[in-house]
Amino acid sequence: MAKVISQCKLCEKEFETTGYRISVGRGKYCSHSCSAKARTGKRNPNWRGGRHVERTCVICGKTFYPTKYQVGDGNGRTCSDECRHIEHSSLMSGENAPLWKGGITSEKQLFYSRREWLSLVKKVWKRDKSTCQSCGIKGKRENWLFDVHHIIPVDVEEFRLDIDNLVLLCHECHLFVHSNENVGEIFIQ
Repeated sequence: MAKVISQCKLCEKEFETTGYRISVGRGKYCSHSCSAKARTGKRNPNWRGGRHVERTCVICGKTFYPTKYQVGDGNGRTCSDECRHIEHSSLMSGENAPLWKGGITSEKQLFYSRREWLSLVKKVWKRDKSTCQSCGIKGKRENWLFDVHHIIPVDVEEFRLDIDNLVLLCHECHLFVHSNENVGEIFIQ
């Protein structure tokens, strides 16, 4: 077959090909490399916009790029696990929570789930050096065998968030403080 000079559709470099290749729809590119590049991304006739899509986080407003599959599954609304947890907790609180019983949560239970209280608990653990202030046993914050005890009862609102009214006790000492055996009313006012 006779050689024909053609121009590459990608890099516009001139190259030799045959008339037959052009007649059957080939001979458009100067090399395999240009041919492969021409079939990637937006140049591909089957292109559907790529795997990732640009989204804005509904919590912090940051731009991020989830996959189309994440977005299609109803995910891809938040940029990180931290933002996802914040969104989930806001979506699953109050009337949206599956165990919602019409707003019957006690005031005391609401108090113990507030951020101010949780922050204060960390400060008490640090101040008391992770040690029971009654028997001296050491523990870790992850250990549920320790309690932060209100010396003046939690029902007295002005002392609820007063760090001087709080003390770290192991669970056994905390049970003792609230028992009838605590005749000296240790850690109670």
